[in-house]
Amino acid sequence: FDKYIADLNNLGIYFMSVGQTGRAYTCWKRVQVLAKNKHLWHWVFEVNRNLSFLITNSSEKINLLRTTLDIEMRNNLPQLLPQTHYYLSLAYFENQEYDRAIAEAQIALEGAHSIAESVDSTEVMRLMAKIYTARQNFELAAHYYSETDKRMSERMDSANGRSDRGSRIASDLMAWCRNNVIMKNDGDFE
Repeated sequence: FDKYIADLNNLGIYFMSVGQTGRAYTCWKRVQVLAKNKHLWHWVFEVNRNLSFLITNSSEKINLLRTTLDIEMRNNLPQLLPQTHYYLSLAYFENQEYDRAIAEAQIALEGAHSIAESVDSTEVMRLMAKIYTARQNFELAAHYYSETDKRMSERMDSANGRSDRGSRIASDLMAWCRNNVIMKNDGDFE
């Protein structure tokens, strides 16, 4: 049964990748119903995350992810919570609800540290930098871009010097900060 759900989920991913969003939606809704009926909460999270990429209405996306969060909390699944908070933060960011996006991202970041990096803390840091950039809080944006760059560099070092695309992205973001954020003499940012 688990393999059937996995195959149906993968079929939805395939349909999404070839632009057949209606068929992807049908597959994922079927997985959602089956997973809920069988109490396979990991699959509920997986398919709801996939559906959130498909849904374009921000309030529907936020409601779907809040429901997912409720299911995870009711069923005591702390290992999934940071990931859901991250995707909820993304949804709030897309909806330009920056305060809520920051709150969810901070919860995701705390969970990433406490639950053995169940969500990529570097991605959360990058999201925080984007949120603060959108709010034009360049001091905090620079801080989070710097943290992203540092974490990516650490990964590169631990991978014995292999090139990491993410590190280049973080370096580009740091370059943007250096060009767009001006440090005053007293240490404040403009």
